[in-house]
Amino acid sequence: DIYAAGDVAEFEGMPYGIWPAAMEQGKIAGNNMAGGDMVYEGTVMANTLKVVGVDLASAGNIDAENEFESQVFTDENIYKKIVIENDKITGCIMLGDTKGFSIMTKAISERVDVSKIKNQILSAGFNFDG
Repeated sequence: DIYAAGDVAEFEGMPYGIWPAAMEQGKIAGNNMAGGDMVYEGTVMANTLKVVGVDLASAGNIDAENEFESQVFTDENIYKKIVIENDKITGCIMLGDTKGFSIMTKAISERVDVSKIKNQILSAGFNFDG
């Protein structure tokens, strides 16, 4: 058997090159080397950084081609976009305010149905943590 994880590994033809994918792949490879039977199903591509003092986070498919439904919120210092496909969040961008980013990435990876709340997710006062 051959086991690989991190920057040297590709999944479905794609090298992830991000730390969360390397950690997840490493856990699965280690488990399987010890006799386990875990399957890697991919990692949500997510990155956070600070640009000139402004927080920026993105995850999943940001849908640059505008092929899918999206919700966008903007004000003077904030831009947020969520991409929705088949009532599930498939990607997001948060600039200026990244509150709730970990909840978004979890919703993306767990393919949570947001059909009942999708029009409220980016509204002012929406509680990402509740």
